[in-house]
Amino acid sequence: MNFGDVTDEKTSARILDEALEAGINFIDTADVYGTEQSPDIQQGSGLSEEIIGRWLQQGVRRDRIVLATKAYQPMGPGPNDRRLSAYHIR
Repeated sequence: MNFGDVTDEKTSARILDEALEAGINFIDTADVYGTEQSPDIQQGSGLSEEIIGRWLQQGVRRDRIVLATKAYQPMGPGPNDRRLSAYHIR
């Protein structure tokens, strides 16, 4: 699920709540999810990760899930804002 432009925050939280209640505990995201995706994306928004982060802050959910993310696409114009630089991964 791509939370952000496609699915608003309220709907995203409901989907995550229902998934957790159904026994789904693996949440996969990426720093560029949340806006339109393309192979030559100029910059990601991190919106999906932000929505998931706010959802996790609302209660004791973090110990109940496995959270995975990915880092590679650009998140800014600088050389360390992309790919697998240590700065970008932190």
